[in-house]
Amino acid sequence: MKTEAELLALRLWLGLATAGDIDDWLDQYVNQVAEPHADALELFGLPFELEVPAFMAFVRSVFDFDPDSERGSEVAALWLAQLCAAALEGRLSVPRLCDTLARMDAQYTTPGLRAPYPRALNELRNGCDWCDETWSLDHPGHMRELLSEHVRIRSM
Repeated sequence: MKTEAELLALRLWLGLATAGDIDDWLDQYVNQVAEPHADALELFGLPFELEVPAFMAFVRSVFDFDPDSERGSEVAALWLAQLCAAALEGRLSVPRLCDTLARMDAQYTTPGLRAPYPRALNELRNGCDWCDETWSLDHPGHMRELLSEHVRIRSM
């Protein structure tokens, strides 16, 4: 559950998660953990604007995770591999992937950030230069190979 919480916290930090994502994680957490942490149970029923900071505080205190850290960049690399796999499986379009990469890039280039810029993000972001709605796994020709290579490297 720790990795799933870290991934969700990262997505929230990037502005790429919703209240429904927190609720889904909470449902999974209480069903899988024999004795759920009391702070997690307090998240149920909170309005989204309170749920996000409460969830982020929970992840920091219980799982010792902060997206703006070295570990945050490691989790970002894991999520990038998951995004690449989703694109290769057809669950995520290449333009949507490239848009997500651009949003991540904007966060990781924020002045004063402590988290190192994920190397994989740089490689993938460069591969998405000039992406438009017509892009797919096979057009331009480098996309499938780029995504496959990233998934392969992360699974080693």
